[in-house]
Amino acid sequence: PQLMLNYRRKDTTGLSLAMVLGWFTGDLLKMGYFVLLGNGTAGSVVFKLGAVFAMGIDLVVVVQIMYWFPSWEVRELKRRLWFWIKGRKDLNKPLLSGQDKYSQGLL
Repeated sequence: PQLMLNYRRKDTTGLSLAMVLGWFTGDLLKMGYFVLLGNGTAGSVVFKLGAVFAMGIDLVVVVQIMYWFPSWEVRELKRRLWFWIKGRKDLNKPLLSGQDKYSQGLL
């Protein structure tokens, strides 16, 4: 339901990144248990598929937050990802143009 509500509103106001990361962590642990350690009933295909589906929903909600709710947490995460992808080591150093896209609100 949260995923659908976010999509209809094109907004994720009210969702905390920390809360969603908590969902993600919980579902990751659940999936790890069912896939790696689950025997018998706990290891049934239905439980494994449910855990994988829950992880998929969590990932979509995280992407929605990153796209529709640019809080300082999300902007910082995008900035760190950008520097990681570009292979930059110094996060405080100006970019190639001498302008910091982060401070301009472009990232």
